[in-house]
Amino acid sequence: MDNKNLRVALTIGACDLPPTYFVVQHAEKIPSVDAELFGLILKKTDLSIKTPFHSAAPSLGGRLTFHQREFLQPLVLNRLTRMIQKFDPDLIHHHFATWALPSVKASRKSGIPLIVTLHGGDVFNQLHSPRNFKERWHQKNYRAVNQYAELILPVSKFLADKAIQSGLNPDKLHVHYLGVDTDYFVPPKRQIENELPTIVQIGALSIAKGIPTLLQASNRLYSRLPHKLIVIGDGPLRQEVITAQQHSPHIIYRGYTDRNGVKKALQAADLLVFATQRYQGREEAAGLVTLEAQACGTPVVVNRSGGAPEMLDEGTTGFTAERENPDSLAQQIERFFSLDKNSQLEMGRNARNFVVEKRSLSKSCDQLLEFYNSLR
Repeated sequence: MDNKNLRVALTIGACDLPPTYFVVQHAEKIPSVDAELFGLILKKTDLSIKTPFHSAAPSLGGRLTFHQREFLQPLVLNRLTRMIQKFDPDLIHHHFATWALPSVKASRKSGIPLIVTLHGGDVFNQLHSPRNFKERWHQKNYRAVNQYAELILPVSKFLADKAIQSGLNPDKLHVHYLGVDTDYFVPPKRQIENELPTIVQIGALSIAKGIPTLLQASNRLYSRLPHKLIVIGDGPLRQEVITAQQHSPHIIYRGYTDRNGVKKALQAADLLVFATQRYQGREEAAGLVTLEAQACGTPVVVNRSGGAPEMLDEGTTGFTAERENPDSLAQQIERFFSLDKNSQLEMGRNARNFVVEKRSLSKSCDQLLEFYNSLR
């Protein structure tokens, strides 16, 4: 085997970083891979990311916002194909089976192997007949991926099953857990002692993330278990969270925070709750925030929805609750805090070990490199 570094074109439709670290996190960690990211619309504001970005849609010197540039996507498809070909990669790794045609065309024209990672929304879109032009376009991309990709990597077993249900070739499917950086997400240097049990929720403030269920569970639980619920993130239910905070002082809304803020919040919490649920026919494909929490030594309570339960070791690193059920969620939160402090700390240590051994970015990189090398 040739010992020179593998030249990989990472490709995607649109990417705003942060928060979309998973697109480049493997490339940043694998020394034997020289990767650059190509997309229709790219934006990078975290300068710690060293992977070069190449956007097909111009920003006109910053005069066009990220969302304004989205309207240019159909106009720069061929340009993106040419940019990928000019890079002359050994392989192409595309994220999301949407807006994949430029990568498929570059692969076919140049004879370069194509790998595609499935993330969830791209699969759920294919579980019903297309209802408009946009959905027909995504279907065309999806079918091209199924026909021409060498390997297709769903991010959980749950998503792999949905991909088969959608019609993808099962022989091409290989589950690839994305993993989290256990060198970055680490337990606090000294154990933090909270005056009250402290629960944290981090992510989009939406129905899909179970925000109403979590708020109800917290309020129902408070009379028998006084606690603090810290909510971090932004989204369509922001006002609902603000209103809940005004009526229930134990609910604390902190708004959006950066990656470092996420780490600090996870380290300071006793428990992360991820109340994800089924919404508009979709479910969570994975739920990386649960892995980030466990890597910080923080146990989790997760709803049994989608691939989320695959991100913990039930009873050892946390507990699962029935989805869309505030009483079940409250019961599992109470179950954790009914443990004595030593048992809670042991669960935190187990959580850290689970991620390091089974869901770390390092393990994920090793597996991805095996996939890459199989196509050399």
